[in-house]
Amino acid sequence: MNKRQIELLKFLIKQVDWIKGNVLANQLGVSSRTIRTDIQMINSIFSKDNKELILSSKQNGYLLSDKQAAKGVIRGFQNAIPSSSDERITYILRKLLFTVETINLYDVADELFVSESTIEKDIQRIKLQYLIDLELERRDNQLLLIGSEKSKRSLLVKVLFTEAKENMFDISAYANYFNKVKLADIKGILSSIIKKHKISFSDMAFMNMVLHIAIITDKVFLKEEPISTNEFNVKYANEDMAIANEICLAIGELYGITFPHSEIHYIALLIGGKKTINHKGSKRSEIEKNINPFYLNLTKHLIKSIQEKFLIDLQNDDELFVGLCLHIKELHNRLNREVILRNPILEETKKTFPLIYEMAIFVGNQFSKLVGKTITDDEIGLITLHLCAALERTPIKSAQKKRVAIICPTGFASSQLIKAKLQKYAAFIEEIRLFPLSDVEQVPFFKPDIILSTVDIDMRPSCRVLLVSPFITETQESQLNDFFLDTEKNEMLLGSEKYFDECLYFNQLDFSTPDQVIEFLSKQLYEHHYVPEDYAYYIRKREMLAPTSFGNLLALPHPSEKVAYKTMISVGILAKPITWGSQPVQLVLLFALANDGEEFLDSLFRDLISLLDNQNKMKGIIRSTSFHQFLTELKKR
Repeated sequence: MNKRQIELLKFLIKQVDWIKGNVLANQLGVSSRTIRTDIQMINSIFSKDNKELILSSKQNGYLLSDKQAAKGVIRGFQNAIPSSSDERITYILRKLLFTVETINLYDVADELFVSESTIEKDIQRIKLQYLIDLELERRDNQLLLIGSEKSKRSLLVKVLFTEAKENMFDISAYANYFNKVKLADIKGILSSIIKKHKISFSDMAFMNMVLHIAIITDKVFLKEEPISTNEFNVKYANEDMAIANEICLAIGELYGITFPHSEIHYIALLIGGKKTINHKGSKRSEIEKNINPFYLNLTKHLIKSIQEKFLIDLQNDDELFVGLCLHIKELHNRLNREVILRNPILEETKKTFPLIYEMAIFVGNQFSKLVGKTITDDEIGLITLHLCAALERTPIKSAQKKRVAIICPTGFASSQLIKAKLQKYAAFIEEIRLFPLSDVEQVPFFKPDIILSTVDIDMRPSCRVLLVSPFITETQESQLNDFFLDTEKNEMLLGSEKYFDECLYFNQLDFSTPDQVIEFLSKQLYEHHYVPEDYAYYIRKREMLAPTSFGNLLALPHPSEKVAYKTMISVGILAKPITWGSQPVQLVLLFALANDGEEFLDSLFRDLISLLDNQNKMKGIIRSTSFHQFLTELKKR
């Protein structure tokens, strides 16, 4: 909230009756449109229990509904000023999205009590992380968000998800952001109609839909300019248009409004782009019979490219094939309809699995080359979850059997990631079943021994409930160990330890280019009789195809041909990170590859990617000062 909005509240507190918008505009020296925007933003922040702080009337103007509440807002404003960069960015984005006029950088700095240079840095982050097909037009110190209404609405949904944080699936978390609309009404109508038409949405897509429809309904209430049909030249399925008409008719009857034709078309576009395929019980044989061969071949190519690039063979993983194939089909549908699916766990995915995220970027780039369409970071984050799940499938042996229910509203891919995390306990598990929030009442009938949920659930089951992240933290994994293994600890030595040797471990290396590192580590392998003298040539030949830097300060250089005499790994830890391809690298594991069999390569690369995706583990390895310490850090789980 800015100083002008505070002055607006102070002025309204003094009034005893309704006051016209033009009077407020003259008092504050702004346009009537700015007054409307300011009041909309104040109400979106400070209204409670679906009661607006500032009432509006077309005939009478504006009136405070609660003067004491308004005084409390003014008193408490300084305590609620955003302090972190993320909070400031959300604040700035809301200002840009709630106005058709420019905002002043100096004013924003004053409002947030930070320097102009701090705001400049926040603006740069906004450009890099939030603007897909929108632009910030800058004239001197004035900023204006430029782009289509469709893109602005999509960005607004992302901002709302960001502010709601862990409560993103609780509609009450968004109640104060809308003027006339009750999200419970929108949710109820949408849920009833999609069930009637027997179409499916993931929990994440469903919440996307609820927020989009609420934004549209709010704009219809405020008689704002409707979206233009020029923004989406897409043909709709008759079913999607019929559902959109039904939704708009139901909401219109409830609120006494009529939706413009273009907005109904836009809702049809969203329905077609966000509905999903029912994954339950899908098998590879069924998918290969029923899915368009284009998607089957595309999926096979993408999974094969992972093996060619990273030496990890996932081609026989039927769960990955089914999940990725259906995901790619839905992704292609979204791209064709120009629909953006916001991924609320994107940043957590990047931080938790930086290496696997880099693999997903590679897969996304391969997809873009073959399909001719660029995909967003949100989509790459979802692909990451499929790859994480595939890399986690490592069963252990036991005899006890448990029934596990998983409740994960962020979608099929993140549910599969949790499911994959459980594969190490496969011998303990009789059945795992996934439940969306919409089917949570069915969980007791499954009679689970444990429920893993990523959100708080309003039920009292007779079994244990464990609140988890889709990524399963170390603490949560320890709790799972206790549940499945009783007091027995699941401490397994790395099977790949035998491929490391103290004579091939080097730290505090002072090199500045990848070539120097490759030359040095290859020479060490040659001097210990593991590889031919020209081994560096084979490594460089492979690097020319694509750099083997992964992110998270790691590079895994290796040749395409297996010309080594024995499979070993030469370890190089640099004193300072160097640029390798487009990534900073400090830990280099250079592979001598002999004909030891594909099974070794597959398991070894899986182990290393899974282990070294942990940032704390990487820090410990890079700080190691001896070979013994290196192995100790590597073996930590």
